[in-house]
Amino acid sequence: MSEKKPSVLEGFKAFLMRGNVVDLAVAVVIGAAFTNIVNSVVKGIINPLVGTIAVVYFLMVLPMSKYLARMEARRKAKEGTHEIIEVTELEVLKEIRDALVAQRGSGHDGR
Repeated sequence: MSEKKPSVLEGFKAFLMRGNVVDLAVAVVIGAAFTNIVNSVVKGIINPLVGTIAVVYFLMVLPMSKYLARMEARRKAKEGTHEIIEVTELEVLKEIRDALVAQRGSGHDGR
């Protein structure tokens, strides 16, 4: 009746050799390596790209669009004042023409 008790070392070895534990260990190692790869890609490519886009937008695109909007508003304001002046000049010229026609009498055909 000498049954041999499994030693602690043999029991631990049997536990480790089960499929689930080995798969879990491999998954942890692969996950750690993949985390480093993802962090390197994000720090090396994605962050500089996003930073460049924000810098270009805020330092070049946004000020240029505001500048162009201001220039367009000034141009419209100038065109608006010119139209008003042209309309008033035209009205004044019509009044002068009418006054000259009235001075010459009804013999003029109104050209």
